[in-house]
Amino acid sequence: MKPIPAAQAIPLLEQFLEGKGTVMFVVAAEPLLEQAVYEGVEHGTITGADDLDRLTKEIYSRFTIWPDKNEELKNQWMMVRLMYEDPLYNINYVYGALLASKYYELYRRDPKGFVPRYIALMSNGFDAPPAVLLKRFLNIDLSDPQLVSDEVKVVNERVRRLEESYRAN
Repeated sequence: MKPIPAAQAIPLLEQFLEGKGTVMFVVAAEPLLEQAVYEGVEHGTITGADDLDRLTKEIYSRFTIWPDKNEELKNQWMMVRLMYEDPLYNINYVYGALLASKYYELYRRDPKGFVPRYIALMSNGFDAPPAVLLKRFLNIDLSDPQLVSDEVKVVNERVRRLEESYRAN
């Protein structure tokens, strides 16, 4: 594949990083918070707004510096819209972004091998859980921590390329 000139690469790289490339990192706190709320209610450790504030600050602090700097961000639990409108849906954004990136990586590495396997996956129907189907057709193991590590490498590489493109432009 021929490299894209820096001026043309910039909007593509920015779009990737603003969208699917980093969405799993941006939204990851929300499904973690949601699951922790359910577990906290079940175990009796979440009994009111103060507990939700504490839990929210604890979880969001794992992803960003801002909850420690802005006390009002402890109320973020009120803004996790899908937790109320469509429970347990937020995790789909994390897996969707992760899998989209993995599919692209597999396609770039071996387009002739990936395309028929992907079509077979999509044509198969859902006769097994997603994790089983992904393993069977694409050899993707959803429980492998390397899946996230690979995505971090992809994001780091795209950031590096974007920085180079800015300098060259």
